[in-house]
Amino acid sequence: MPSPGAAVPERATVREWTDAIRRSTLDRTTKGVALILASYADWNGSRVFPGLARLAVAASVHYNTAKAAMGRLMECELLECVGKPSPGRSAEYRLCFGDATMDRAGVRSPDEMKAAIAAEDLRRRGRRGTAHVPRRVGSLSTSDVPRSASLSTSDAYNGVHATPPHIPIDLVTRSTSHDEMADLDTAVTVVEQDPSPANDLDWLIA
Repeated sequence: MPSPGAAVPERATVREWTDAIRRSTLDRTTKGVALILASYADWNGSRVFPGLARLAVAASVHYNTAKAAMGRLMECELLECVGKPSPGRSAEYRLCFGDATMDRAGVRSPDEMKAAIAAEDLRRRGRRGTAHVPRRVGSLSTSDVPRSASLSTSDAYNGVHATPPHIPIDLVTRSTSHDEMADLDTAVTVVEQDPSPANDLDWLIA
């Protein structure tokens, strides 16, 4: 409770108080405990008496952690004790704002919050911008063609034809230059025994 002659903290509604907690730079544990604590208050920020054990369980923290968070909130003049504990009843608190709240809790203005949000969004976009971009395939090299596309000499004698290799879609959908066809002829090794004018790679440019 405030000492005699001390400035009386201003009352805060639950809406005002939780908004200040969100805009503060308090650590995440204290923020979490504070938001759980506010859920026990009346709309005008009064009648807050959950008890430390109940608060710790509700906030999923250790008893001592809840106690330390309460102490931090009182240090920042965000919480005021208005009733001492009594048999069967925990100490009563109320939500408030003191003269030192803005500085001690690092409460940012709405404009400062917007700037921080914009900076975080820009940082996220920067990380996404460094993602790997697949290289656009131009002409094929021998390393681009699966080994299964080549025929052995015995396969050629037996008239076995290779399964057409997978060709990138950008090569199939556009016209193929003479140089690119030369690269393809080099990549796909086919031993032809029959001097037929038909080209085993005609399907590539059909």
